[in-house]
Amino acid sequence: MSLLFPVKLLNFYGRPKKDIIAITWATANEKNVNHFELEGSANGNLFNFINKQTGKGVNGSSDIYGAEDFRPVPGINFYRLKIVCNNGDVFYSDTIKVKYQRL
Repeated sequence: MSLLFPVKLLNFYGRPKKDIIAITWATANEKNVNHFELEGSANGNLFNFINKQTGKGVNGSSDIYGAEDFRPVPGINFYRLKIVCNNGDVFYSDTIKVKYQRL
């Protein structure tokens, strides 16, 4: 595995909406990124696939991505990005927490 993180995450956050949690992230300097996989967890340990976004791969520019979790659990939800490179290397972002309450 490469020692250099292939992308700079400018931000990564989630926001509860009516029946979903909307997740947004922005990147800069994507280098050889094939795609991003948003993963979610109810306990912060066991993560499941939610959504896949193809990397835009533009070095030197900012790119904005978004996805929605249509099945959040009441309470704290955990999210991370799985970053998959063109050569198969895999990196993970830090985990974020989003509090959700059903309306």
